[in-house]
Amino acid sequence: MVIALFAGLNILMGLALTFPIPNVRLAALVHFWAGIFLVLSPMLVLPFLKNPKPVWTAFKVRLAIRKGDLNHRTLLAAKVFAWLFLVGLVFSALGGVFIRSGMAAWLFPEVNLLKLHVLGIYLLPLLLFLHVGTMLLLRRGKTR
Repeated sequence: MVIALFAGLNILMGLALTFPIPNVRLAALVHFWAGIFLVLSPMLVLPFLKNPKPVWTAFKVRLAIRKGDLNHRTLLAAKVFAWLFLVGLVFSALGGVFIRSGMAAWLFPEVNLLKLHVLGIYLLPLLLFLHVGTMLLLRRGKTR
């Protein structure tokens, strides 16, 4: 729930920044901190759980691509979409940190990192919906 709160706030403020709004600086600041807390929230929430080991085990088991997954195309697609989402989230977060710190123009002068960061608004929710959709297809197939 904490992760969903920060994700929703981050996406809402990111979308607000694409439109002309009166208080752009405050929206940018909230977007930045919501992004930081979104990335750090699993590491901030897990220490407060009574037993965090099952969470890590489930995370590893559900995302690990095994040889048997090659026979189940829907499961393989769900795992690939999840990995693409996580990699895109990390790159978007790193891009945001580079943009905010000013290192983007210094390290990558020929790349418009802001444009790539904004692309995450459109790409990451699509990957998340594809993952959820394929997982729902798997669950529907199990109940038959």
